[in-house]
Amino acid sequence: MLTYVGRRVLAVVPVLFGVTLAVFSMLFLVPGDPVKIMLAEFVTTITDFRQPKRTPYDIAVALPPSADPAPYAKAGATWWPAEFPPETVSLDQVRGVLRDGPIEP
Repeated sequence: MLTYVGRRVLAVVPVLFGVTLAVFSMLFLVPGDPVKIMLAEFVTTITDFRQPKRTPYDIAVALPPSADPAPYAKAGATWWPAEFPPETVSLDQVRGVLRDGPIEP
């Protein structure tokens, strides 16, 4: 009985490796950027729900201060506030982003 349980536990390792490899391969082979695809689906859903009441500031995406907002604007985002990691943000960094103003895509 102990031998059977040991073999079953050892069989988990190659199965877990195989599943990990299969999922990674599928994500790598899918055309396009998964994040952009998910954002486009989100924008479409929100737009469909709020069609009559849509304003120019419906889709907000939090980005790091150094990120390029152009791909997100192309996918439909209309607002991209800077997202700072709370562990490392300084007051000067926040003031600098506020001083520089909004980023134009």
